Amino acid sequence: MWLKRLIVEDFIEEKLWEKHQVTREEVEECLVNGRSIRLRHKRNPVRLVVLGATQSGRLLKIILEFQGRGQYFLVTAMNMEAEERKRYGKKVKGHS
Repeated sequence: MWLKRLIVEDFIEEKLWEKHQVTREEVEECLVNGRSIRLRHKRNPVRLVVLGATQSGRLLKIILEFQGRGQYFLVTAMNMEAEERKRYGKKVKGHS
């Protein structure tokens, strides 16, 4: 598995809820289910965008910063925008 450890600071967890009404549990659901897709976001620092769905079907965009050896710091998470939902739908249907 590409993700060995997710690092989530308390202030990030609070921000996710206050700004986007996203919980840590929803982020973790998206990251561990086999239907998420990873996209490179930035090179320095290395960041990934993960598009995924929770068990209840909520579609999230998650931004992670690579910390080395399978460890990623959670930067933010929010609902996908229309274009991201479209892209995610195409990728997931293509791998079903």
